Amino acid sequence: PVTLGTYADVEFPSVKDEGGLGFAFNAKTRNQIIDEKKAEIVARLLSLQERAGQGLSEDSLTGEDLRYWKMFESLGSDPTRFMTAASRIRFQLGQKDRFLLGIYYSGRYLRQMEAIFKEEGLPIELTRLPFVDSSFNVNARSKVGASGIWQFMPGTARAYMKVNKEVDDRNDPLVATRAAARLLRSNYQMLGAWSLALTGYNHGPYGVKQVVEKMGTTDISEIVAKYSSRTFGFASQNFYACFLAALEVEREARSIFSEPKWSPAIESGELKAPKLMSWTLLTKMFDGDEALTIELNPHLLARARDSRPRIPQGTRLRVPLARLKIAKSAFEGKLSP
Repeated sequence: PVTLGTYADVEFPSVKDEGGLGFAFNAKTRNQIIDEKKAEIVARLLSLQERAGQGLSEDSLTGEDLRYWKMFESLGSDPTRFMTAASRIRFQLGQKDRFLLGIYYSGRYLRQMEAIFKEEGLPIELTRLPFVDSSFNVNARSKVGASGIWQFMPGTARAYMKVNKEVDDRNDPLVATRAAARLLRSNYQMLGAWSLALTGYNHGPYGVKQVVEKMGTTDISEIVAKYSSRTFGFASQNFYACFLAALEVEREARSIFSEPKWSPAIESGELKAPKLMSWTLLTKMFDGDEALTIELNPHLLARARDSRPRIPQGTRLRVPLARLKIAKSAFEGKLSP
């Protein structure tokens, strides 16, 4: 399918929270606005289709009708062009604010992420992939169970890192980064091209391999243009293009956005729990700052954040550099949970 452009921009008004139901109310209102705009666009396209069948010419058109007509010039005289387009209207939510937040949060991790990818022998440009999946939000969770900035599914994650009731390393940006590097390298070794390896990150490498075998080509542009299935749909088809776009936007952020900001890098040291220990004891290493404890240890789940000893022995823990010596001394002594 050919993408011709944008029919219209949609602005969403601010909606006040009504009795604590602001999110649902906003979503309902937003969907209503989208549906109304889609109906308006479809009506115009079907009107043009009907009139085109009656011999309508460009010279008789003005305003929005003329703009729509010109959008379809590249399709020539396809007699069903407007009707076909009316069945393919798609809404795309703007990404500017989300991307700016992603730029900010990326500052916390990118330096270390690039170092990890270099150690693993991979292009550092691949560290920008989280802009597509999570916008570097460590709390990102998908409706199908993916988690963390790299959006690992539980089954895939367990081959590379720890995922259990107390610890979910998918939520640790740096551990997940090394896992992502190794997964991407495996994809590349199987598929032979970074465009396919990245598509495989979304669709699964074996799924992409099947598509390549069916199409008889490794050219991602040809695959996207000519192949579609129930599972290989819009998201998988466009995943590599989204990555390239994110890479370019981040690279040109200072010229695209007005004063983008990057968070300072998180400075922390790493220790291992010397024995089964409690969350209360860990927060003491942060001078009682529970929010900072969570920020540096997002891989510790709610079950581990209990007054009882729940953090397993050997669990990797991060503490502020300024308190690393104190933490080491405490860990080397006799700890009582």
